Amino acid sequence: MNLQRNIDELKENGVTVFSNVFSKQKCIEYKLKFNSIRDKLIEKAFKNDIPFNSQSQYVTNYFRHDKSLLELVYNENVNDVLKVLLDENHVLIDATGINRRAVEKDVKGSVNKGLGADWHTDSRYLNGQRLAEGFSYLSLIMIDDFTPENGATHYVPGSHKRRIVPERNGNYDFSYMEGEAGSILMMDSGIWHKGGVSTLETDRWGVFNLYGPWFMKPYFRFPDMLGADYGKQINSTYRRLLHYNSTPPLNEDERMNTLVKDVEEKNESLT
Repeated sequence: MNLQRNIDELKENGVTVFSNVFSKQKCIEYKLKFNSIRDKLIEKAFKNDIPFNSQSQYVTNYFRHDKSLLELVYNENVNDVLKVLLDENHVLIDATGINRRAVEKDVKGSVNKGLGADWHTDSRYLNGQRLAEGFSYLSLIMIDDFTPENGATHYVPGSHKRRIVPERNGNYDFSYMEGEAGSILMMDSGIWHKGGVSTLETDRWGVFNLYGPWFMKPYFRFPDMLGADYGKQINSTYRRLLHYNSTPPLNEDERMNTLVKDVEEKNESLT
């Protein structure tokens, strides 16, 4: 791996790609697991009369539904880049699996606009100005091939250097986030992007993980979600990523520092 090349591409274009990270067979296994979770969530939505998105299906906190999917949170290539561009204590901010596939339009309670269908960023804004590039990063794990025909994500190259908010329905020159199943695309969270057009014929599962510096708040309270006992079962790398080591203390009697470090970090497995 040419780490410096990937870092330079991220800084200049806002995106970089690692090819053949996962085997085709592994992608099939992941897809089966995501489809199983998706089907259960659809059934739950219908049972409770919750509006269902007919243009995309998504599984937020996928590892909560299937603990084996936690392995998708960590990748050595991504970790090595983030250690340089953020620091060694970077953490997970959000984790979602998205299938950009349409279902029949007469589905009960369907919402006919896919998740992330308009131009947006996953960065942060203060007083209408986006924080500078390089504040946080997304990794996109392609479970299926990403092509223009099956709803590959659109992005505006170099837009991570712009500080303004993109127009939701703006007309921009864009490129596709294309790649074969098993690839990982990293992007600056400030890149302007949106979901591609959904089709009825094909799946397009992708796992979107958002990472930031240790002091950035996650979308969800992972340690409370998974429990203290689960934190003891996973290794120090996953405890770091899931904020077990960066949750603020209750008060100064517990400790003074927010960030704590495990003595040893092992990346080869979950335990």
